[in-house]
Amino acid sequence: RAALWRPWVSEQLIIRLGSTPQQTLWWLIWSAGAAEVIASGQLTDATELAGLAERIGVNRPLTALLPACDVVLKEVALPGKPTRQILQALPYMLEEEQAEDIEQLLVVSAQTVQRDSQYLQQVAVVRRGLLEQWLSLLQQSGFAPRRLIPDALLLPVLEQPVALQLGSQWLLRQGEWQLSCIDDSWWADYLQLAALPEVLSYSPWPEHCAAQPHQLAPAELPLALLAQQLDVVSFNLLQGPYAPKKASNKHWAQWRLSGSLAAACAL
Repeated sequence: RAALWRPWVSEQLIIRLGSTPQQTLWWLIWSAGAAEVIASGQLTDATELAGLAERIGVNRPLTALLPACDVVLKEVALPGKPTRQILQALPYMLEEEQAEDIEQLLVVSAQTVQRDSQYLQQVAVVRRGLLEQWLSLLQQSGFAPRRLIPDALLLPVLEQPVALQLGSQWLLRQGEWQLSCIDDSWWADYLQLAALPEVLSYSPWPEHCAAQPHQLAPAELPLALLAQQLDVVSFNLLQGPYAPKKASNKHWAQWRLSGSLAAACAL
């Protein structure tokens, strides 16, 4: 569908990436002010990103989503109150738990929570190579993502597990910092092994999973449901060297130069 330009309405672009550039990509333009979908669709793979940029433009704020299966969320017990030194040591505190070299991984801090007297640091771990590959592909196509978020983190947080089907995968959120992304072919086995309580599903429930206690929520377009949580979730994988650069105002720079020259002439 063609995007409708409404200058009085704030529009945001969401692109759900794949685990590899060869997988299907999903995109949606969301109007936060009107709480409606302006346009949506899917791409066969990353080679179609440039064509998407030509069709819809690149000026809308972009939030890119990574499959939750490619981002590991953890809560790390801290030896005391969080300090800069302790937070800087987080990658090395996780080193023994990782199968890959810690230098190949990006460890991003989220919130610090306290349970009784124990401080816990929420962290997300993602492969640097995957993050850099997607940033490069998006930038080559003209897009400049402002945020990169694990997709299932945009599911609502409820007392019961929340599920949503996106293409051939199921997204699952079981708490504030517990996410899963499961291929449809493994969904029934996963449910049996996980022994979950009643699941609230925003997608039609498959018949072969009828044994799992479930409740159906009003059906939603998958990315539209996730878009509704954009202003609720503040987490961003793009931190440190990957943080988006602030766009400079070229017009202000030109006026500032002119003003400086005029002041110099006056003096």
